Amino acid sequence: MTRKEIEALTKRVCSFYEDAASRSKKYLVYGTTQFLPRSGRPHKLSDKKLNATVKSINNKTGVTQREIARRRKVHHSTICRTLKRRTSIVIRERKKAPKMDSYDQEKRAQVNCGKLYRLILNDCAIVMDDERYFGLSGDNVQSNQRYYTANALTTPTDLKYKKKKYSPKTLVWMAISSKGVSNIYVHKSVDAIGEKIYLNECINKRMLPFIEKHHKNDNYVF
Repeated sequence: MTRKEIEALTKRVCSFYEDAASRSKKYLVYGTTQFLPRSGRPHKLSDKKLNATVKSINNKTGVTQREIARRRKVHHSTICRTLKRRTSIVIRERKKAPKMDSYDQEKRAQVNCGKLYRLILNDCAIVMDDERYFGLSGDNVQSNQRYYTANALTTPTDLKYKKKKYSPKTLVWMAISSKGVSNIYVHKSVDAIGEKIYLNECINKRMLPFIEKHHKNDNYVF
């Protein structure tokens, strides 16, 4: 053997005995040769509190990290860091439900707009009515635009998307023309208004008096 080979072999043998002695000493002191958790500052959120927090926000919306922090009496950055490092919870943004898009609808809108424009040129007043539904589920609130989940594949569909099919809503109806605006009708319901409500509340009580007042002697189209 050469001198370098002898030195390398000597180094390996010495390292083996040093490691064996170190492991024997560690076993006599701690009862194991495995790595033990280092002592240091404990987590601000114990495992029990963290599991309870995860259970309360998983597949939920309308909850902010600041609210969780106030409930747990820690800083909101601690909640953000803890969820990221110690759990599989991910904050995801809610999606808009896909809309129906049709070429025929767009074509009909262009044709009808042209007809209305030609009526205006012939001194014909246009009276329009329109309604708008305002949801009461709070989807426009900042805290409701995102949700927490540990697995996006198992998240319910009504949580992923903002609008529910039968969520409570408020209807606001009004008629309008170049001469003014009718009295407004407000109706709270889960479903859309029916034929009787539209005929009695919108047409008879509000639309006809509006036309009688502003367009009694006019040439108008509704």
